[in-house]
Amino acid sequence: MWKFCMLNTVFCFFTCSSFFLFPGGGEGARARAMVVTIFHLAFGVWGILMWVNLDHACSKLLNSHYQVVVAFHHVSIVHNIFFFSLMFAHEAYIGKALGADLTLMSEVHQQSAQYPYGAPGSAPIPHQDAPMQQQGQSAPPPDMAPLTNDIAKDYENIIRTPPGHLPQGQP
Repeated sequence: MWKFCMLNTVFCFFTCSSFFLFPGGGEGARARAMVVTIFHLAFGVWGILMWVNLDHACSKLLNSHYQVVVAFHHVSIVHNIFFFSLMFAHEAYIGKALGADLTLMSEVHQQSAQYPYGAPGSAPIPHQDAPMQQQGQSAPPPDMAPLTNDIAKDYENIIRTPPGHLPQGQP
């Protein structure tokens, strides 16, 4: 029981620290999510099997001398099963439905959304020499090269594509 409790504690520290080490996502984050999910299931099953198959004499000794360890063991089992359920639901459905990976720390950027168009925080600079644009479209900044029709169409496809889906281009 002591081994289960110690390894479970080490696993919890690994999970919490790795949360901050994979902020950008990618394949490493997917591997981390799968490892965490599998280990939660493994610890949950191990803990349940240990709890169910405990001898009466061993149970009596543990409950009389090591109440905190027994309580920690039971709380750890509930914790592992609960987080396995959350991780499994996220990996199977919730993450795709929301279009976000909730198992990763959010990235915070100090850059303004208007940064490419001029000074940080300023409004977009209209292009003086550009022909009249369609309704609802702003003119590109003066220092930006004009886009070809193919690139402009691809860019519009990317912008109009809902989160979590990739635009289907021509080969």
